[in-house]
Amino acid sequence: MGKFLGVSAVACLCVIAAGCASAPISIAGSALPGSAAESQTQHSLRGATSRMQMVFEERGWIRAAHTMGDTTRNWMARLTGQDVEETAPVADEPVPYLMHTNFSTMDSAVAIARLTTDIDEAQDLVRDVDLAAAHLIGRDEGISRASITRDLELVERAVAHSREAIETFDVAISTVSQTADSEAVAQLHQHRSLLVAHSEHLRDRADEIARIRHDMRSTAAS
Repeated sequence: MGKFLGVSAVACLCVIAAGCASAPISIAGSALPGSAAESQTQHSLRGATSRMQMVFEERGWIRAAHTMGDTTRNWMARLTGQDVEETAPVADEPVPYLMHTNFSTMDSAVAIARLTTDIDEAQDLVRDVDLAAAHLIGRDEGISRASITRDLELVERAVAHSREAIETFDVAISTVSQTADSEAVAQLHQHRSLLVAHSEHLRDRADEIARIRHDMRSTAAS
C-alpha cells in the first residue's frame, strides 16, 4: 500500500509539472493568471518581446527550441541568485537562415546588402525590448513580485534570442568575408557591433530586473 501511495504521488507531481510547463511560473510555484492586471510598461515589454520572437523565428535567425532551454536555465539562475552561464548556442541542428540562404554562392554585394538589412532589423527589435525593459525598471506604479518574475523570464528569453541571432550572423559574415570587399565587410561589422551592444544592454536589464525582484523578497521578509 505504501508503495502504491508513493507511486501515485510521483505520478501526480509529473502531471502537475507537465501541465505547468507552458505556463508562466512564479517562484512560489503558482501560474500567473492571464487576467491579471498589468501596467502599461509591462504591456509594452510583453509586446516588444513577442514581436521580437515572432520576427526572429520567421526570419530563421534562431532555433526556437534550443533558445527556450537557455532561457529556462538563465531565468532560474537569476531567481536563485546564481551566476548566469555565458554559453553559445549548441549547433545540434542547422539554423534555418543559413540553410535557406546560400551566402557562399550569392553575389558579394547582394550578400552584404542582405546581411546589413537583416542585422539592422534584428538590432531594432532588440533595442525595442531594451527600451521597454528600461521603462519598466524606472516605473512609478506598483508591480507584484509574481508579475516581475514573468517580466524577467521574457527579458531572459530575448537575451537568448539576440545571442543566437548574433551567432547566426557571424557564420554568414565569415562566409561573405571570403569574397566581399574588405571595406564593405568592415562596415558590416559595424552594424554587427551595434547589435551586440544592444544585446549586452538587454543582459544588463535582466540583471536589474532580477535585483528588483530580489529586493521585493527582502522587503517582504523584513
